[in-house]
Amino acid sequence: MEGTRSQKIEAESIDFDELGETLISRLQKYYLDVNPDANEEIFWMEIPDRINSDPQITGNYFCNHFFAKLEAGEDLNMANVSMMTSCAYLFDAERAKGAGDMDKAWKFMAEARYWNGVMIGADKYNNAFSIAEFTIKETNAKSGAEARAKKYLPLKHEAYRLIEACRPNNSAWKSVSHARTVIKKKLFEFAKLNKYPELSDQQFVRTFATWVRQMPNSQNFFESSKKVNDLE
Repeated sequence: MEGTRSQKIEAESIDFDELGETLISRLQKYYLDVNPDANEEIFWMEIPDRINSDPQITGNYFCNHFFAKLEAGEDLNMANVSMMTSCAYLFDAERAKGAGDMDKAWKFMAEARYWNGVMIGADKYNNAFSIAEFTIKETNAKSGAEARAKKYLPLKHEAYRLIEACRPNNSAWKSVSHARTVIKKKLFEFAKLNKYPELSDQQFVRTFATWVRQMPNSQNFFESSKKVNDLE
């Protein structure tokens, strides 16, 4: 099954990174649908960042736990399980790509897309959202997400400081991507010094764009307000 899915995707000549962006956007949409008080930043801290922070949490990990619980007769929320599984396979794919193994990367990407489809086909309006059974322990998802958001505030404020301090010739940035590229190294050094989990490139693009949109007076640091909303 895995090989068939992979061959089908490659045959369609879909861009690897573009497909990954599409799938993560669907996961985010589902999460925000069932958690109306959440936002994009909370989604990334609550799901992708937490899954990616533990290398033992892989797509196969979720699949094994999922089928074991089904065999035990447990009642599972298929949409939630599928969301986590798809996300884990996305990071498996990204790590395989980073290691130069594109064949394996496409296989993982195929699994990510498959479970993404299962999520969409499942009951996406079941609000009994919990991922505690998959070793990502949290008894209160909202308060936990808020606590993590608070934890990341120093990193967020450092990003704001660098956006202002590192402006070329003390003028406005041409785009969000320009600012992100210039300050990335310094911000990552700050994150490492303060023992924040390492962000993947994809996570950094998303998180940085969210922070810029939330930045007070961001229009003063970029050439146009339109560019503040750019993800690239």
